[in-house]
Amino acid sequence: MKQHVMKRIFAVITSCVIGTAGMAFAAGNVGIVNTVSGTVRNYHRNESQPEIVQVGGKVYIEDRIVTDKDGSVQIIFRDDSAVTLGPSSELVIDSDTYNALTGKRETILSLVRGKLRSVVGKQYSRGGSKYEIRTHTAIAGVRGTENIVEAKDQPAQTLVYGIVNTTYAKNSDPNVKGELNLGPNQGARVNQGQPPEPFDFDFEDPAFLELINQTTNSGGSEVEDDILMDTLGNDMSDIPGAEQPFEPDTSPSADKPPLDQTPEQEPQSLYPENERHGYY
Repeated sequence: MKQHVMKRIFAVITSCVIGTAGMAFAAGNVGIVNTVSGTVRNYHRNESQPEIVQVGGKVYIEDRIVTDKDGSVQIIFRDDSAVTLGPSSELVIDSDTYNALTGKRETILSLVRGKLRSVVGKQYSRGGSKYEIRTHTAIAGVRGTENIVEAKDQPAQTLVYGIVNTTYAKNSDPNVKGELNLGPNQGARVNQGQPPEPFDFDFEDPAFLELINQTTNSGGSEVEDDILMDTLGNDMSDIPGAEQPFEPDTSPSADKPPLDQTPEQEPQSLYPENERHGYY
């Protein structure tokens, strides 16, 4: 493990509670900022002013993260998945939960606009777990893989790029039928009210390389490599349901704060459906 990457001992987010408004909530932060470039703001729920994002900053459910045209940020979640948000982008953290009894994980992110690269571990390919990125037009599901989702507007359109293993893409409108399974070099174009359209792309294509460049931060690739090799994660199947603190890196050469910190507690609450940021 690289010195500035802090290996997690335990990270359990207890099973989510779904209220009448459909909101899930969990105490404490669900992720932490690993790398940041340029100007990035985090709009916490019920806070009047945004937080200027810095390395080591905590991320919570319902946070709205916005990057300027010069900004990008990588977030490491408690399940060791990593997302990198590119410039001029906006992301909402809708759900990040783990049920210790069933081993089921669920992460749901809403990409309002811009570009997002995700790298998730093998745990999402089994046990009924779900990792989804939702846009105005599409749902991209990640199954132990790496992909890029780009949300455009005027007109609304989503592009999904398969990079490693399998991704699925479908329209966010449940009345629109059709789902595509995407492997490496395969993509899907999802327009409003239309089933996903497949396309192939070349990893060496300049347009795709620009997407990679915009969703890559210095140092972030080391974490992504560890996730893909399944060396960062831990088997949580026999861990009790209570959330546990992480082990800090005490080595004198550590050049970054821990990727994970003991979570802060925050009030549990439910919000009306019409106040939600996501696209369910």
